[in-house]
Amino acid sequence: MTEDLLETVADDLAARPDFVLAVNDATSAPILVVGRDGRIRYLNKAAALLSGYPRQRLIGQPIETLVPEDLREQHRAFREAFFLRPCERTMAGQLVELMLRNCDGIMVSVKIVLRPIEVSSGIFVVATVHQPPLP
Repeated sequence: MTEDLLETVADDLAARPDFVLAVNDATSAPILVVGRDGRIRYLNKAAALLSGYPRQRLIGQPIETLVPEDLREQHRAFREAFFLRPCERTMAGQLVELMLRNCDGIMVSVKIVLRPIEVSSGIFVVATVHQPPLP
């Protein structure tokens, strides 16, 4: 019975991608999907609000757009290494605070959880962004 229900729900969701997108937009957690090429493929409403960029302006842009300028080359290397052995991991500034650069150039302290997903069109990473509580 449970397997039948799960199959029905999966079929329904596959037939209604607008439903899945609406659910992602309803969450308060910023979510971005990035391809192996480092380009942003999707971001939800919360990610657009955090970054300050209109959603359509970030789609197709390198994820490094949101990385402080002095760390972009290093981030590219980390991203390329991640896709060689994709696995769930947390990006948290162990040596320095992890920052997201918003559209105004303001740095926002963040923690990011990376989760690879594999679909018919390839491997992507889902990045869920968390902001630490204010002191």
